[in-house]
Amino acid sequence: MSEAKACTSRLDVMKFAFDATTGEGFVCELGVYKGQSLNEIARWHSPAKVYGFDTFTGLPEFWREGFPAGAFDVSSDKLDFEKNCTLYKGLFGETLPVFLQDVSKMAKLIHVDCDLYSSTISALRILAPRISVGTVLVFDEYFNYPGWQNHEHKALIEFLSETGFDCKYLAYNKNSQQVAIIISAKAQ
Repeated sequence: MSEAKACTSRLDVMKFAFDATTGEGFVCELGVYKGQSLNEIARWHSPAKVYGFDTFTGLPEFWREGFPAGAFDVSSDKLDFEKNCTLYKGLFGETLPVFLQDVSKMAKLIHVDCDLYSSTISALRILAPRISVGTVLVFDEYFNYPGWQNHEHKALIEFLSETGFDCKYLAYNKNSQQVAIIISAKAQ
């Protein structure tokens, strides 16, 4: 991570990652909550569509101290989203397969705000056929909190091992938990 850009905010990491994307592909967010980052990404990516995935009923299980099952529960009906946002409501295991039937493009940018290991690894495994060299992933709770090694970080390491991909760190938030990576080919 020593060559990655040190950013000072969550949004700076996201913008740096977005600017690092190239070519065609879909842009999505896994874990929308109130939609702040999804709307920001939608403004950068306009007029192209962006896709958001969330249950809007909160975490499906305990994550860590202060974040029990149900944390982040919010009524999506009361939220405003940019016109180019399309939402898929439900668990990733239910909504991502439907999405992959609807959208045939490869992934360009995936904002992983899943918090939990179980949700993150499930989503990455489902999306694996659409993730390729050059896909950018931004993890919202990657490191810098007690137990970080057991959640999004662990899921990424397992995903890379399972797929044979490698990654390069692009940016990180030196004040918080966010990390951006780009998928690369495994070194020979």
